[in-house]
Amino acid sequence: MDLGELCRLRGILVEHPQMVGVGIDEQTAAVVQGQTLSVVGNAGIWMYLAATPTLPVSEQRLRSGDHLDLLSLSQTLAARTPSKPDKSAVTIVTPMREPAMGMGR
Repeated sequence: MDLGELCRLRGILVEHPQMVGVGIDEQTAAVVQGQTLSVVGNAGIWMYLAATPTLPVSEQRLRSGDHLDLLSLSQTLAARTPSKPDKSAVTIVTPMREPAMGMGR
């Protein structure tokens, strides 16, 4: 990956901080088996996690033969990502009106 591609990848993470950025060099592949990502080929892979209000961008270079535990990566991302309220869990309660007295008689 060239510098321009890495900058674009990091820029996307600014808009989507809950995601992991993965940049794969030419003649390189990421092989996923179960919860393990393995790097094969002639170059490497860049892994990015977006900056948070308290943490800088996390950048990791993986070379051919390196392995990454995806469950551990997922847990790290969850710990770094500020949680947003789950709007689907919000319940709106409206007070019930008491029936009007003497109506209908």
